[in-house]
Amino acid sequence: MKSNYTLRQKLIVPFIIFTGMIVVGVRSMYKGMLLHQNWRVALAALGVVCFTTLLVFLIITVAREEKTRAKA
Repeated sequence: MKSNYTLRQKLIVPFIIFTGMIVVGVRSMYKGMLLHQNWRVALAALGVVCFTTLLVFLIITVAREEKTRAKA
């Protein structure tokens, strides 16, 4: 069964989740700095890097797919 949704429509939920997790990570980094908890800052920074990488990969994939469909 073929779906009528575009790739952009299918991936809006992961986009919102990744963006939300980046915001949570930045807030956790800030709280870790206020409480002088280096482990919290390090873990939050690692999480922000991972989710930012996934978000960029998602955006590049969608842009590439849309460009391919536009040419066809």
